[in-house]
Amino acid sequence: LDAAQPVVLAVVVQDRNRKEYDDSLLAGASSADCSDHVVGASFCNPQGEGGGLALYSISSCDFLDDPHFCVLEALVVQSGAKECLVQVLEPPGGAKSASSSSATTRQRVLDVFDRCGVLVTEREGGGGSKDTFDHGRLERDLGRLQRDSQVERCRDVLDRKVASRATQLLLEFAELLQDKRNFGRWEVRVHDTGRHMRMDAAAIKALNVTAQPGQGARGSGGAPRSLQELLGRG
Repeated sequence: LDAAQPVVLAVVVQDRNRKEYDDSLLAGASSADCSDHVVGASFCNPQGEGGGLALYSISSCDFLDDPHFCVLEALVVQSGAKECLVQVLEPPGGAKSASSSSATTRQRVLDVFDRCGVLVTEREGGGGSKDTFDHGRLERDLGRLQRDSQVERCRDVLDRKVASRATQLLLEFAELLQDKRNFGRWEVRVHDTGRHMRMDAAAIKALNVTAQPGQGARGSGGAPRSLQELLGRG
């Protein structure tokens, strides 16, 4: 990746009934009873930090989400991603019920990215013999990318099961390991979704947070056209 490329995002969605997540997600979650899915997300920021040997960041997280994936949509807006790899894991149960549930989930997830204007590539749902997730390989790969090659710095991400799945997808999708210049130049960290205001794509557009495509940054008389432009004046 280079600084001219957009933020790339990888998302894994699984039915909560798969039980392949950390129970800590349920702790203190008042909305847990109405949360049907667990979502893992990972995105990389290609914007270098500082001069000389630039550092880049990989941010990963997992969270409970409702049937309409409102938290996921807010995360897509927060990350500013323009491209995403999505994998919807097959839910447990009989073949017919699993297929129907997976198709519904898949469409709702795709609707989120459509509203946000994100280009989506789909990965076949993992599970059983088709599951390609390899925790050991992910640990080795992050150790090569992590600054100072200290894999223990990545432990907070590696300890999150669904976030780890998304992180492995991201490394493959962005082909970070194909270029040896990436080795030792990345910071891997947990993204705290609670640190940012949660706004969906409709709210961003209605409030003119950023200039819309085809819309100039300034209106008549130099007046700002977006909240971002207004705050930038300070």
